[in-house]
Amino acid sequence: MHVFKWGNLQDENIYIDETTHRTIKILKIRENFGHLATALYKENKKDSAQAVLARCEKFLPVKQLPYSIYDFVFIEAFYKTQNNEKGDELITKYSNTLLKELDYYFNQEGKFKAMFSNEKQTNIAILRELTRITNKNKRMDLSRQLEEDFSKYYALLVGNNQGL
Repeated sequence: MHVFKWGNLQDENIYIDETTHRTIKILKIRENFGHLATALYKENKKDSAQAVLARCEKFLPVKQLPYSIYDFVFIEAFYKTQNNEKGDELITKYSNTLLKELDYYFNQEGKFKAMFSNEKQTNIAILRELTRITNKNKRMDLSRQLEEDFSKYYALLVGNNQGL
């Protein structure tokens, strides 16, 4: 963890191009950090597990590299290492971003209405997975809110697709 040279991904003045975004997703860097943290926690190395998660957050900040469908393992690692509040925080931020995007997609009109079909489906599926993660980790208040959000947008999706 201390050997790899991270560069400047955390620097907000650095532009992260699409190739770098794609490479980070392909390499599943956050996912691997999540697996490592979970393994360390299972070995009773709680401090090391939390240090791994903190290091990943530092060097792959969400502001520069937004969460994607490949980051569930990383997010869930906070729950697995008994850092429930941080897990809730990450899921809340991620779901808020998804909801803003869904509002944008569903408020399009005319020829633009059908343009975001894949994005709608992906964001709704991610909401479902976040609901599953919170439910599995007994974060019931957050899980109920996510379930309500999922149900709302799923109903909109089904209603919009009937008219296509």
